[in-house]
Amino acid sequence: MATVEEVLADRSSGASVIVEKALSALSALDAAAAARGASQIASAFSDMAMVRNCMRLFLDLCPQEGPREASERLANMVREQNRMAAENASLLLSRYDSAVTLSQSSLVREAMVLSGLKRVFVLESRPMREGVLMCRSLRGSVREAIVVPDGMVSHAVARAEVAVSGCDAILSDASIVNKSGTLPLFLVANGRGKGTLAIGTSMRFDGEHSMERPPAFREMGCTEVEPGLDCLNVYFEVCPSHLIGNLVTEKGTDWRRSGVRN
Repeated sequence: MATVEEVLADRSSGASVIVEKALSALSALDAAAAARGASQIASAFSDMAMVRNCMRLFLDLCPQEGPREASERLANMVREQNRMAAENASLLLSRYDSAVTLSQSSLVREAMVLSGLKRVFVLESRPMREGVLMCRSLRGSVREAIVVPDGMVSHAVARAEVAVSGCDAILSDASIVNKSGTLPLFLVANGRGKGTLAIGTSMRFDGEHSMERPPAFREMGCTEVEPGLDCLNVYFEVCPSHLIGNLVTEKGTDWRRSGVRN
């Protein structure tokens, strides 16, 4: 079982795993400590709408239900949303033999495995190289899992049929927030006439922001990039809706028709 401190230190896991670890950690605390921990986690992962939303719901439920029951209820809700979203995405991905993705997303991984994809290219996703972890997790579940340096995105897209991403937030105009590198991946895919697909859940909805009013993204430290040099290190970016062929959630194969806000 993770502790709150371990959750706060996690810089490589996707939103679903962060939430799973956070709820596990909070379930073991008394009500006052759990409330403090949930507030800390929401603040630390302000770029991830799913984490923020889940921690806010926990804070609403905890006074009536207690930390353990509130954690179990939310964990079950998250698991069910993820299961349904992965199944919906797999229906679309089953049309293809190959795909390219980036970073590390348990939701994307599950959809890819369910779909029967044969070859997956994974951009390494610097500076933390979560894509390498994603590639390793796919080995044995797809025929070929191939890690690709970020600068070679055009080569990966040329060899794949569809570009796939998770999303850390679905904004009010159907643009998404995800790992930096998602925008160039989808730009290249659109330019080459390839399919594009983003996978999320309604827990990731952020009605306060849009492409024109994006969230404020934090700049992270330079030690992750190159110690001793000035750098620009921003983990997340916005990708506009028009670059996303299908925005899949637990509610259907495109939330723009199914209404994730409900």
